[in-house]
Amino acid sequence: MDLLISAKEIANRIAELAQEIGKDSGEQDLDFVVVLKGAIYFAADLSRALSTSGSNSVHLHFITAKSYDGVTQGEVKIEGQVQVKDKNVFIIEDILDSGNTLRKVIPYLKEQGASSVKLVCLLKKHDIPDIKIDYLGFQVPNHWVVGYGFDLDQKYRNLPDIRIYKETK
Repeated sequence: MDLLISAKEIANRIAELAQEIGKDSGEQDLDFVVVLKGAIYFAADLSRALSTSGSNSVHLHFITAKSYDGVTQGEVKIEGQVQVKDKNVFIIEDILDSGNTLRKVIPYLKEQGASSVKLVCLLKKHDIPDIKIDYLGFQVPNHWVVGYGFDLDQKYRNLPDIRIYKETK
């Protein structure tokens, strides 16, 4: 597997994102809706970076939006209830690939009564015109990635950096 983004690059970019979010949010409490499982590492590091860069308190909510079975993409299913009525919500997502997951999650949160919904995404593979990323970590090439929460059949999530998975025959 080839290294795509080092752990140090990830940490530096997360610190920058925390500063941007903190500056834009003032001192208000932040409600993060974390899309599991892939975004858990990103959400944990981002929430810690926010606590050291300002006075924002972060409330974590969790949903599961599953669309992959191995590497095959199917229908998106959302699991988990969130209490976001009248809150300014930040979706914490690992990657924007096809956009299918976010096309389900964004309306779901609006249906739950969120006052506003902003998207914080660690990686983006493609430009998806109908999905606006408010805070982006990295633009990446169209490869399957693993590490830092990204997996292949639940393997490799725990790698500290992001790597390109290359299939061996």
